[in-house]
Amino acid sequence: MTWLLGLVAFLGASVVALPDAEAGRRPFIWVWDTEVLREREVEMEQWIWEVDRDKKHAAWLWWAPVLGVTDRLELAIPLEGVTTWGAKPGATAADPEVWETSTRIARYGVELRWRLADNDPEDAGPFVPLLRVAVKRDLGPKLAWLLEGNVVASYDRGSLHTAVDLGVFHSIGNAWGGTWLSYAGGVTYGARDGLRIGGEVFGEVGISSGWNSFTMVGPDIAWTHGRTWLTFGCLIGVTEHAANWMPRILWAIKL
Repeated sequence: MTWLLGLVAFLGASVVALPDAEAGRRPFIWVWDTEVLREREVEMEQWIWEVDRDKKHAAWLWWAPVLGVTDRLELAIPLEGVTTWGAKPGATAADPEVWETSTRIARYGVELRWRLADNDPEDAGPFVPLLRVAVKRDLGPKLAWLLEGNVVASYDRGSLHTAVDLGVFHSIGNAWGGTWLSYAGGVTYGARDGLRIGGEVFGEVGISSGWNSFTMVGPDIAWTHGRTWLTFGCLIGVTEHAANWMPRILWAIKL
């Protein structure tokens, strides 16, 4: 985790000299939220997360420019990469080549996030809905398409912010393809333009045969400073088929 501490320190030092300006913040690591950029604003957004299972591990990198098309609609063009590592099939602990790794560009695509309320929090009211749609090209052994959709809603009461997120996913042309649903919810407390601490739940429900359902929960912490926001947390598996743990860090800098 030394690299992670160094990254946080670098980001904290790099934004001190930036002038104050609100960013399109996300206070949760897995729950989609309802804040979007204003028209003509641009952010560079990145995520890094790990998935730890009993016999296999993976680390993902998500990177995208995000553009405010209008005050309520933003466009993202994500590129995702993945590194996996784990024991070779049939290998024993005494085998010096027990581990095998693989690194590749996993997918790219385009997504839209449409906020169905005024972008000014004072005019929007406490309840805000958002719709998200995405189309991604999966670059696995078999070229495939991944379709994603989310319905998101948030509610604010003073320093308390809550969000719920229901998603549907459908893969076309992949050997592991099929359809599954996701559900997520989070609560965070703190200053909108400062430090916020909270927790969230995330899970998936398999619709197609062979797709396992699971639930994970965990804490998160978010920090906004001028043109930069940073969110870090870790989900812990609480049901069968869930990963052991899944830490994730997200950050963005407004250009």
